[in-house]
Amino acid sequence: MSITFPATTATAYAASTTTATTTASTAMYASSPLPDTVTASAEASASFKMDLTFHPADYTLFILMMLLSALIGVYYGCYKRQNSVSEYLHGGKTMSVLPVAMSLISSNVSGITMLAVPAEMYLFGTQFALLGIMVFPAIIVVMYWFLPMFFNLQCNSSFEYLELRFDRRVRQLGSFLFALGQLLYMPVVIYVPCLALNQVSGVSIHLISPIACLICIFYTTLGGVKAVIWTDALQLFLLALASMAVILLGIVRLGGLGVLLERSLQGGRIELFNMDPSPYARCTFWNVGVGACITIVLNLGAGPSSVQRFLSVSTLREARLTSLYVAIGYFVTKVFSVVTGLVIFASYFYCDPLDKSVGVVKKGDQLVPYFVMDVGRDYPGLSGLFVAGVFSAALSTLSGGLNTLSGTLYTDFIEKFIPHKVSDERASVHMKIVSLAIGAFCVGMIFVVEHLGPVLQVAISFMGITAGAAYGLFALGMFFPTVNSKGALVGAFSCLVFMIITVGGNSLAMYRGQLTYPHLPTRTDGCLPNATVSDYFPTLPPDTPSPKDADLFPLFKVSYLYFSVLGMAVTTVVALIVSACTGGNDLEKADPDLFSPAVARFLPRSRKQKQQAADAAAAAAASLPMKEYKAVPVAEK
Repeated sequence: MSITFPATTATAYAASTTTATTTASTAMYASSPLPDTVTASAEASASFKMDLTFHPADYTLFILMMLLSALIGVYYGCYKRQNSVSEYLHGGKTMSVLPVAMSLISSNVSGITMLAVPAEMYLFGTQFALLGIMVFPAIIVVMYWFLPMFFNLQCNSSFEYLELRFDRRVRQLGSFLFALGQLLYMPVVIYVPCLALNQVSGVSIHLISPIACLICIFYTTLGGVKAVIWTDALQLFLLALASMAVILLGIVRLGGLGVLLERSLQGGRIELFNMDPSPYARCTFWNVGVGACITIVLNLGAGPSSVQRFLSVSTLREARLTSLYVAIGYFVTKVFSVVTGLVIFASYFYCDPLDKSVGVVKKGDQLVPYFVMDVGRDYPGLSGLFVAGVFSAALSTLSGGLNTLSGTLYTDFIEKFIPHKVSDERASVHMKIVSLAIGAFCVGMIFVVEHLGPVLQVAISFMGITAGAAYGLFALGMFFPTVNSKGALVGAFSCLVFMIITVGGNSLAMYRGQLTYPHLPTRTDGCLPNATVSDYFPTLPPDTPSPKDADLFPLFKVSYLYFSVLGMAVTTVVALIVSACTGGNDLEKADPDLFSPAVARFLPRSRKQKQQAADAAAAAAASLPMKEYKAVPVAEK
């Protein structure tokens, strides 16, 4: 049986059709999926031209979300004022577990997760989804190897730890690396939802981004961490609600989970165990399951934003409970993103809107908003709810970054240039001014970000420049007692230079087309009105270019998912060598409180303290008067 679909959208056809018999040539994909004529391209594009714009209900929901975020800032800024550094950064350490956990989830689930991860599933398959599973072993490490140390120290900034463990120079270097990384990453985060709103409303990105940033800056600077946490909780709720609505409607329109799974398997999108050991492979079990897992551990365990949130609760038990909730939430939101990507693929199974011959969607990162507008045509308000959710995710990440970065820059740099000590209330005002300046910089950087490549890869690559050195410093401090301050400094500087060269070379090669990552094949034989389609799905041609075959310096071909781990490895190796050459650290004087519990128990000072405590207990028992001992009666035989 052959199936011919009428002059309607390819989406409607894909939703109503499950299988069809072969009537098309198997060479269709290898050459050109559509006739190489202007007429064919125009007809294919016309089949997609629908009235996909925001409904008044969409605008209403979107504006209400923004107003709610701003009102939370007004409440905590004017009615629940935070006039001290501790209140601004940690909420007075009296926050409840659930809102803090929701804030952490929301901060780690940016608009990149909601737009770029589904695009990753659509174009490259589900291997990246392994990241959501690996959060569980990662969070166990955080709970028992990281949180106890930071909770005992109770620092205003996690970088205070670097000064306690090493010296002030290392602390300032760590702060600089963190600030540089955040300043590179946050513009990417805010650019993503602006791209989504541009797709569905036609409003210029350059107009949307300043307005969004100003709202975020407003509630962050006015309300401090309490406003950030409660706004994040609200935004996460909106995000989850919108995602579930879009996924359910998409599956219903497809005809059920069976159709979704069948098309995903037929299109080669389901993959979790790509065991290719090559470091050049873009996305495999190893670089996601191992490389990205280590990054999650250090981000949640030592990242300044995460540590700041964990210290906002009262006890270590509450902090551990918070981290468990974070792992569950992180997993669920990743599942939402993965399923969204597969639903989009199954919906456009016969007609890829990204194909140049169709010309409807220009970038993969715009697939999700286009699909949401498509599936939500009959449900006014749904598109607005989803775009509001994407904006919420981005604003939560940006607000958390602004709050943490302003505190870091003020306490580690600006405060040192103030000639006299200022009150806590004045210091809080200074940090709010810093947040305003950072937000303005992010708006300016959007003009640069829009000219770069796929958002997910750009974001992870940017993080890789500084994350390896910054997280490497914490790893050195917590797990390598012999490393001294000289080794840490040289190791981090070496890593920064190394990663600038590596990431720069990789990005330049991709820009020039010397390094390419071909996406999995798609179909366009169902795009034209009255087209006849088959159940044949194309595969990648044997001569598809591979990154390992690129004529480049080997370092520039390494997968972007290895960047952070590669940076940490360079930091660690160089630091250990330099420390060994400069005398190392005196283990006899090492304070166990400055090391992870996994290492602290083996330090000489820790063993001495335990022995002294045991001796003191034995001495106290021996000094008791004899009358305090009672004879134990002997049982009669």
